[in-house]
Amino acid sequence: MADSFYTAGRALLQAATISWASDTIGVALVSAVAYQFDPAHLFYTSIEEAALAFGIVPGATDVAGSVNSDPITILGIESDQAGHALVFYHETFDSATSELLSYHDTTIGLPVASDGTAMQLVLPHGPEGLFNYISGVFGLWEGVRNSFGPPPNPAAPCSGGVSRYLAF
Repeated sequence: MADSFYTAGRALLQAATISWASDTIGVALVSAVAYQFDPAHLFYTSIEEAALAFGIVPGATDVAGSVNSDPITILGIESDQAGHALVFYHETFDSATSELLSYHDTTIGLPVASDGTAMQLVLPHGPEGLFNYISGVFGLWEGVRNSFGPPPNPAAPCSGGVSRYLAF
């Protein structure tokens, strides 16, 4: 599977019904064993059983459809759980109304087995950011890093000027 949009979620972003920059956007680490991507899925209830942990996207930006944010902390990951994908969604704090936006399973380092600590996600920084919902282009991920070392430096130059990495 490749990174992809949920059909309705992308349409909501394109129509500015949901704003990446001003609405609350969440991200869930999901198990592909318990969830199979379907672009027709609409709400968080579709991934709820497979969601291992979640976080809220801070400092979100949207420039001409290219979205990004400050580093995201994902909490609640239990030891020995394997996360296979990241799902971004519009967080309404009600699973039945939180719209799914995008699915990401090509991040270098996924699947990841948790040691029970929080994970920090640093989104790709480049022309596309995480993704561009107008052009449909996804940013390139660089990889993963173990959190036992120093945290990622968001101010450091990107590899090739295109991407960052996921640290957990």
